[in-house]
Amino acid sequence: MLGTALKLEVKHVRGCGAAPRPGIHPSKQWRHKPVARDSSSSSSTPSPSSSQDGDVEKLVFLGSGDVVSMTSRQRKKELWPELIYSREDAIMRQLEALKNNNEPYVDHGVEVLYRFADFDPFNPRCKYFGRQFDLGQFERFRRIMHTPPYAPLLGHESAVMLSSLQVSERVFKQRVLIQTPDRGGEKEEKVYEFTMAQRLGGVYCGYWFTQSLVADDNDWGFMAGAPPRRL
Repeated sequence: MLGTALKLEVKHVRGCGAAPRPGIHPSKQWRHKPVARDSSSSSSTPSPSSSQDGDVEKLVFLGSGDVVSMTSRQRKKELWPELIYSREDAIMRQLEALKNNNEPYVDHGVEVLYRFADFDPFNPRCKYFGRQFDLGQFERFRRIMHTPPYAPLLGHESAVMLSSLQVSERVFKQRVLIQTPDRGGEKEEKVYEFTMAQRLGGVYCGYWFTQSLVADDNDWGFMAGAPPRRL
């Protein structure tokens, strides 16, 4: 009895499908008729919305954990570097996003900065901020941006370009003076140094990315001398 069952099972596998149903021709089996849908029920099914120019909106899942609805043009324009950006344009794009950090959603400016960052997310010793950090997760990057050395960038009032240095053909440094809004009758000024690098080869060949963003006079004293390995 067991041997018969095994033979039947092997025969069924070799037949590449279920065994034919008795009394029905194989060519007429397993044909599913399309199910008629009620026109009234179709309206309840969510469908992606479209803008007037036909650009379809999609949900974008951000590294921060938020979900926003954006058209493909908005996503490309607001979140990613562009080939048409010069090194100065790339810096200004990031500064503009940081100036309006919470528009159109919270920490949007930090998100843009993260997209321009040129580092290996699997490297636990990234020196993007001038000191070794594990920045593989966006949340760690975001938390550093809210620490005292980098918080002045968020919602700043103005940015003034200072000195610049052409390190090599594809590496460029730019110092920027950041002025914060008048809070309690006192304005804060902070200087930061962008190191920009142009990719060579690959999908992003010719694009400018940020190798590092270092705050002047930053000894990480707010960490009470302990290396901030995990933030």
